[in-house]
Amino acid sequence: MNNKKLYWSADGSELPEIEPHTKAKHGILEKYLERYLVTLCGNNIGKRKTITIIDGFCGGGMYLDPDDNNALWAGSPIRIIKTVDKALDIVRRKKAKPDYQLDTRFVFIDNNKRHINCLKMQLEQSGLGHYLKAPDKCKFIVGEFEDYVDECINEVRQRRGSSFFFLDPNGWSDVSMDSIRRIISLRKSEILYTYMIEDVIRFLSEKHKTKAYKNVLEVEGYYELVNLYSSGSSAKHRYIKDETLRLFRERGQAPCVYSFALLKNQTQPKYYLIHLASNPPAQREIKYTLWEHNTIDLVYQFEYGIYGLGFRTPDYYEQNQSVINITKENEAKCINNLNDDLMPIIYNHPDGISLDEIHTSTMQKNPATLDHYIQCINEQVDEQELEVFRDGKITTAKKLKPGDFIIRKKYKQLHFMNKFFRNM
Repeated sequence: MNNKKLYWSADGSELPEIEPHTKAKHGILEKYLERYLVTLCGNNIGKRKTITIIDGFCGGGMYLDPDDNNALWAGSPIRIIKTVDKALDIVRRKKAKPDYQLDTRFVFIDNNKRHINCLKMQLEQSGLGHYLKAPDKCKFIVGEFEDYVDECINEVRQRRGSSFFFLDPNGWSDVSMDSIRRIISLRKSEILYTYMIEDVIRFLSEKHKTKAYKNVLEVEGYYELVNLYSSGSSAKHRYIKDETLRLFRERGQAPCVYSFALLKNQTQPKYYLIHLASNPPAQREIKYTLWEHNTIDLVYQFEYGIYGLGFRTPDYYEQNQSVINITKENEAKCINNLNDDLMPIIYNHPDGISLDEIHTSTMQKNPATLDHYIQCINEQVDEQELEVFRDGKITTAKKLKPGDFIIRKKYKQLHFMNKFFRNM
């Protein structure tokens, strides 16, 4: 368990200090939630969308930022509400939907009544006091998240629409795999979840694992070989990451799982921020946000892909100034590795393979965004290795579409012959 407990006094006179990893999580939460809502609402045919947002470990709504003379730093509930308002404004202005309505219901849960009281006060002081007077819009629960999962799930089902769960617990046992599984089973739900891998690995090294460890996380059959690797080795970190993703795909029954490493130093992940969803478009969108917050040098890593995308603390950068400006190097490395992964797949499909199919089948194996896939394919088209077909005709368009077919150039004649015989 994580022994460092956060505390907020009911009157707001005592606020915890914000840590760099939490600031990074808040940034990802804001940016992704905005992107998620704009995409969700922008693609909605109607003029109204229903969404339920649950913050399962909401805290008291405000922190002190020691890196900014203890200035106030808004917590996840305030950021969530403001992001929803911002996203709705974007949809109305930029998506040509001036009358669009977003039927949002916020549920904030914390096991300490003082924290909830502090949150209510912080909402009032942040200009969001009207939510306190709208129980149909904002619900506050004092209790353990696990004890209210049924209530949250039932509320999502009754309201229908979509749901988004932000789960940032203080310990590894605060969210069960069963709860993850049931939330994902709602089909239109996503989870952004802090998985405390440092504590999990510590328990793995113990001879007698607790029943809670086995029953809550359901890890029997996972991480079994972790102690065979030398401490701190790149192979060990890769194994841990791969087993973590396998655990949530299989036990959590989440079709789309992607992790973002939050490292406490050069090599040791403290948390994995895990995004879980039931459909590929959701994972496609989260990757754009994770790239914006990535501070890991993919070239500098022992081996590409050990952590994927992630965040290292500012203390690390103060000692390693040479790896701060890494975006271009990261993208070049990403494209290079993506090329090695995709070309054999394309070559093994002589009739061609759609952009959507190749992206969906490989997107959980790399940190690349859809734009990186398109760039990689366009580069191979320029090298006369590939051709792109749209509606049965070769296209030179650089802005590829999901239904475009990618084919190895020397198989062009075979492609048309196969199409001819299929149409006979």
